[in-house]
Amino acid sequence: MKKIYPFKLGKFECMVVSDGEAFVPANMLFANAPGDILKQRLSDYNLKPEKIFGPLNCLVVNTRDHSVLIDTGLGHLAKLIPNGKKGGKLLRNLKAAGIKPEDIDTVIVTHYHSDHIGGISDKKGKPTFPGAKYFFMRSEWDFAVDQHEMIKAKLLTIQDQVEFLEEDAEIIPGIKAMAAPGHTPGHMMLSIYSEEKEMLYISDVIGHTLHIEFPDWCMSHEYDPKQAIRTRRTILEKSVKEKILIHAFHQDFPGLGYVVQGENGWTWQSVE
Repeated sequence: MKKIYPFKLGKFECMVVSDGEAFVPANMLFANAPGDILKQRLSDYNLKPEKIFGPLNCLVVNTRDHSVLIDTGLGHLAKLIPNGKKGGKLLRNLKAAGIKPEDIDTVIVTHYHSDHIGGISDKKGKPTFPGAKYFFMRSEWDFAVDQHEMIKAKLLTIQDQVEFLEEDAEIIPGIKAMAAPGHTPGHMMLSIYSEEKEMLYISDVIGHTLHIEFPDWCMSHEYDPKQAIRTRRTILEKSVKEKILIHAFHQDFPGLGYVVQGENGWTWQSVE
């Protein structure tokens, strides 16, 4: 599996850095899919229903003024979560790319799920990125620490470095947080832009390519399935209409591509 994918967005030097992969069974990834259609589409993609592996694609953006990491992978939680044994490789791959934890000054976390927050601190509770400011949506943080003990313990390790976002806002010049709720209460996506070039980092708005073809198929762990569908459709429609480059956390590495209108609906067109 490829580990690093550098690319440019205007003046920004960007790099997709793999944290490895994790698996989800089909009945969780496509909880409301009609059985006959799902069985056929899984066969078309040569997927095993009990274990559908998905990449964990983190993103580094060097804006010249800031070194930004978006989402942190599973970190040491990979060893604690049965479906994440192949994850937790972000730090190793950052090192291979010549990036030290001390180089990162901004960490943006799109939502509280373990494959996005696991790498914010180590197993001793020490922040992984000691000089960074961590950004969360306030609604996401409040929900997570109120509902999930393991996640709460993890998040509290970085509470002294957190800056909360109350609404859509520019985090640093060229990176804007935008609410994309449904998957979780405060799930956010990011608009990243430089020199009239734009990319949408949509995180878990989609969990698999089939969510582009069938946007009404929901993941069983989505907080508000109806809202997730509305969000998914709105973002996919925007991306098709405006031909915007997308980064999707769980798409095949590097998770970069375009959603295009095909003969039978929307399809994914990878940059690879």
